[in-house]
Amino acid sequence: MAQVQIIVTNYYFKKPPLMSEGDYLSYKQIFSIDPAHSLEPKNHFWKEFESLKWMLIVFVGGGVLMLFNTELGFIPAFALFLMVISMFTGTGKSLLNYQNYCEEKANYYVRLKDAIVSSRDYPSFRSKISSI
Repeated sequence: MAQVQIIVTNYYFKKPPLMSEGDYLSYKQIFSIDPAHSLEPKNHFWKEFESLKWMLIVFVGGGVLMLFNTELGFIPAFALFLMVISMFTGTGKSLLNYQNYCEEKANYYVRLKDAIVSSRDYPSFRSKISSI
């Protein structure tokens, strides 16, 4: 009997180690010059979900081809079918895990920035960051 294996990727945010006093002073200076500067590293959504990217490309490309030749209508239909099926398997659960990971990471870096901006010196920063 055939067996279907569903793979779900779990994403967890791990807080980075406490920054040094030199890094703290550098970021403090950066934020005084550019208050909109973000500490958060970029997310690589399309790198993580490359198969979904290719399904979307085939869906859009197939839709364009279908405009010129209606017999090619099966291409976007097949791509849409694959996307829907993947949402009910591991990809859908992985997407939710990735979204939670991104939210946790964004919240951490917003609180880290607030701690840097609102602290007077490195010891007060350390006491604020310990509660994050």
